[in-house]
Amino acid sequence: MIDRKKTIELIATHKVPKVTVAKLSQTYPQDVSAFVNNNHLTEDREVRIVNAVAELVLFITSLPFPPDLKDSDRLRDALGAYRVEHLREVGSKQMLAEYDAAGVSVQSVQSSGE
Repeated sequence: MIDRKKTIELIATHKVPKVTVAKLSQTYPQDVSAFVNNNHLTEDREVRIVNAVAELVLFITSLPFPPDLKDSDRLRDALGAYRVEHLREVGSKQMLAEYDAAGVSVQSVQSSGE
């Protein structure tokens, strides 16, 4: 699983707005700020933030051009379409292995696509 330090680095490297991380992880922007500043959050919120960032980075790195990371609604829709298309292309076992390697829990991927 990706740790907090790596997740913070990914947020900075990819210049992901905290509001976008909050919307994708279904947390509050204050939670993301607390996470980035190494303040304590509930384990559930920390896991949701880590998983959202890991999945977002998988998505970003699969694209030939960077998406608009400020448009979180469109980004969320694109992530859902990416999951479906990626599943069709590589199959469920490989996709789950990729998500596992990136630190994304299967439970969060299944529940965030609702």
